[in-house]
Amino acid sequence: MEAYIHSMMSSLLGTTGVPTEQAYLYYALILVVLVLILLFVAYYTLKRVIINFVLGYGTLFGIQYFFGPQSVDDGTLMMALIALFGPLPVVLDALWHYFM
Repeated sequence: MEAYIHSMMSSLLGTTGVPTEQAYLYYALILVVLVLILLFVAYYTLKRVIINFVLGYGTLFGIQYFFGPQSVDDGTLMMALIALFGPLPVVLDALWHYFM
């Protein structure tokens, strides 16, 4: 295995230790793949957070409409929980205030 890695590195770096043109091509290809993976992960993360905000605040406004404005705590912590979990914290908080 070490001989394979050594031969691969020597073919990419050449005998002088300076990267060859083929090495720069591999570096560019790896960079493009990593950037694409990063963009896909960022896109799906942002999409999920936006969906959570829309569903969470829709639930929050619906609960406040039916149960009154004091039925749900809508502070900064609730906004963070909505971003992470969507409407679930709003429903749990409304049930807590309704039954307690």
